[in-house]
Amino acid sequence: MSGIVFILVLLSAAFIYLVIRRVLRVYRHLSTVRYPNFVYEAVGENELGIPVFTYHSIADPNTPDSVTVEEFENHVRYLAENGYTTIVAEDLYGYLAFRKSIPKKSVVITFDDGRATQWTIAYPILKKYGLKAVYFIVPGLIQEAEARPNLENLWAGEDNIGEELVNADIGTQPMVSWEEVKIMHRSGVIDFQSHTMDHTLIFHDKKIEDFVHPDFNFGYHGFGMPLLKNGEDDYLHSRPAWGAPIYRNRPRMYSARRFFDDENLRKACVTHVEQNGGSLFFQRNAWRDELFDLVENYRRSATLNEYYETQPEQLQAYQDNLVRSKSMIEERLPGHSVRHLCYPWHRYSVTASSLATAAGYVSTFVDINSQKVGVDWYNPYEINRPLPTNEFGDDPNLITRIDGRDNIALSLPGKGRVTYQQRILSRVFQLPSLLQRLV
Repeated sequence: MSGIVFILVLLSAAFIYLVIRRVLRVYRHLSTVRYPNFVYEAVGENELGIPVFTYHSIADPNTPDSVTVEEFENHVRYLAENGYTTIVAEDLYGYLAFRKSIPKKSVVITFDDGRATQWTIAYPILKKYGLKAVYFIVPGLIQEAEARPNLENLWAGEDNIGEELVNADIGTQPMVSWEEVKIMHRSGVIDFQSHTMDHTLIFHDKKIEDFVHPDFNFGYHGFGMPLLKNGEDDYLHSRPAWGAPIYRNRPRMYSARRFFDDENLRKACVTHVEQNGGSLFFQRNAWRDELFDLVENYRRSATLNEYYETQPEQLQAYQDNLVRSKSMIEERLPGHSVRHLCYPWHRYSVTASSLATAAGYVSTFVDINSQKVGVDWYNPYEINRPLPTNEFGDDPNLITRIDGRDNIALSLPGKGRVTYQQRILSRVFQLPSLLQRLV
């Protein structure tokens, strides 16, 4: 009997140890990750500022940059039931720059990219609760197509389309169509603004980081693949053949100038993979070393045709991205003004910012207002203090946004608010999002 008691005591001690360790890890995470002050303590409405929430996608099960349908509806319902008003980009700019009147308890909901579930899921839910959102879209990627069914069709009784709606981002048409954009614009629910023309990455250094392989992560809709030049043509969000070198890369609007790789070196790497078994080549333990050796030998023996763009070429690329995006959206939505910008990956340069102002943009939505937290311009993620919200007098070109994926909206002042302690418990025991408001 004493042996059984000893085992039970031992198991209980182990369980308590694991729980305490989990609590400390969660507490450390919540203490250092960038959350606004209203997550950590109850604040008055006058102390709230203007929170701006950002989303990308809605999917079941959720993907790395998405929330589930249930989570998003919980956020929207909470805002609506607690009397929050969603304002659009021009309203926020007017308040920040000129203290123009806005309703009490104003918030902003934003979505990036123009992904398909922003039509199939987000738009109907926002419309259902009488809220608005700002969609930062990439017009160079939007196609002509008829409007697809969305949640409103499902609510009207159309069967067998639920899975199609939540999986729209990974379907054959992963972006919204121009017809869907027009419908959402006419409804007054969605304010369309610019996310640059084509959401591009560029090579910026001759150092190779990796090679395309069967498990290579191209990102959503190929966003993770840098712009690739073949002959006279640029290939956007392409999927090059296995073995193609991937050089160090940055967002197009960042400060780095574009590096053009040697196309013959690229072909040599691809050919080597093809001649050595194709997909079977990547089962070799040292396949990367093999390709790096090939690159080193090629660079020693061949005359390389690799170079950087000139500064005038870089400035022209900036300008094209900014001006063409603005003009295309305005042409598609007559009478609509595009004056607000969000850079892909929140990365940009002082020069890009200056050119954006010259192109007619009056505000920029970023990740963190570096003027308010004192972070390095080029390292905006390195802070461990509460994330500031937006207030009158803040620079409109540094509008701070809050990641919507952590259910942060549910900690705004209101009935049923998720407290900091509840947030810790829900993470410790990994409760489903539906229960986070009930802990």
